[in-house]
Amino acid sequence: MLSANDLIRIIKEAAVEAVRENDPADVHYGTIEEADPETGKVNAVRIDEQWELDADQVVTPAVYQERTVKKIKVKGGLIGAFYYFLRKNGIDIQLPEGCGEDEALFDVTIKDFLQTGDAVIITREQGGQRYVINGRVGNAGK
Repeated sequence: MLSANDLIRIIKEAAVEAVRENDPADVHYGTIEEADPETGKVNAVRIDEQWELDADQVVTPAVYQERTVKKIKVKGGLIGAFYYFLRKNGIDIQLPEGCGEDEALFDVTIKDFLQTGDAVIITREQGGQRYVINGRVGNAGK
């Protein structure tokens, strides 16, 4: 007769084996082979010498797509500094009409696109043929 501890151990082993057999996700490192610098669309990701993913297989998170942050409030003398800092860092911004010295509200459009040559970490969707880009990495796992 099995003890409670033996039963728990058997259940744990079965669960681990079931996860292993289902192959829930694979993590890979890759390099963006082709990306449109104007739209941020990723057209190809190279995993290794013989394996390249095309645009239909790649899911790009919203953080790497054009997005707008609404109504950032900036006060006083920081308005000019905020504007120049964002422009210097490649963030497209227009000073709002009626921008005063005391306070301004900005809508900021961020275009932090993935670029050709960027090293990325990607995860294969469970049981699927699509791969989600998790983020940039410094050295592509090497």
